[in-house]
Amino acid sequence: MATYTVTDGNLSVSFTADPGFNLMSDGWAAQSTSFKNGGTYGNSAVASGRILRHAVYDNVVENYKLVLGYTSTDNMIDRIDDLEELLLNRAPRYWLDRFYNDPVYLCRQLDGETKTAYALVSQGNVVKPNSWFDNLPVVMQRQPFWLGAIPGTAQKSISVSAQQSWSFAEAWAVETTDPTGYAFCFAELANGNIYVGGASEILLYTDSTDTWSTATTTPVTLICSLVKAGALSNATRRVRGQWKPAHQPGRYTKS
Repeated sequence: MATYTVTDGNLSVSFTADPGFNLMSDGWAAQSTSFKNGGTYGNSAVASGRILRHAVYDNVVENYKLVLGYTSTDNMIDRIDDLEELLLNRAPRYWLDRFYNDPVYLCRQLDGETKTAYALVSQGNVVKPNSWFDNLPVVMQRQPFWLGAIPGTAQKSISVSAQQSWSFAEAWAVETTDPTGYAFCFAELANGNIYVGGASEILLYTDSTDTWSTATTTPVTLICSLVKAGALSNATRRVRGQWKPAHQPGRYTKS
C-alpha cells in the first residue's frame, strides 16, 4: 500500500490514511526541479549555441487535492490544524531560526517502491474547505531532490583531530638495532624512556643507558604524532612532545 506523509518526526499527517486525508486519483502530479532562472549561459556572437556557465537547482512546488474522509467535523478540523502547523509554522521555522533543529519532510513510498524516499519541505499552504464534503487543496514547496534517508540522520559528525592512539597487546618481533624508517607513534615515560612504534616494530629507548632495544612490553598507549609516517633523521628534534622530522630520512634520535 502506498504511503505519503508530512512529518517533523513528532507530528505527522498522512495523505493516505483511512479514515483521514486521501489523495484523489488525480490529486498529485509529481514535479521535477529545474535551474533557477534557467541557468547562466555564455553567449558568443561568433559561435553557434550557448555554453552553460553556472546553474543551481530551484525548489519544487507541488499541488495536492485531498479527499476528506473523517468521521467527524471536529476530527477533520484538528487534522487540518496539524497540517497547517507543519506547513505554515514548523517548516519555515527550521530555515529561519538557527536554533530550531526539527525539519519538516515528506515520506513517500509508492506502490512497487521497496524503500522510502524523503524530501525537505520549505513551506506550504492549506485552503480550508467550506464543508467536510469538499476536497482540500494543499500547496507545498520542497527542496529539489528526494533523499534516501530521514533528513539529519544520513551524515554523522566525526571528531577531527591531529592525534590518534593505538594500544598494542604485545611487542612485535624486530631487529634490536637502532630504529630506522618511519615513526608512526610514540610515548615518553616520566623516567625519560621512549617507546617508538614503526611500520612493523616497537622499540624502547632507555634514557639511563642511551641505548635502543626491542620493546618486550608496552605499558603505555602509543600516540600518533602530527607527523605520522614522517621520515626522521639524526637532526630530528622533539618539540612539545611531537616528533619533528628533518629533511633527510635516517635513524630516530633523542634530543
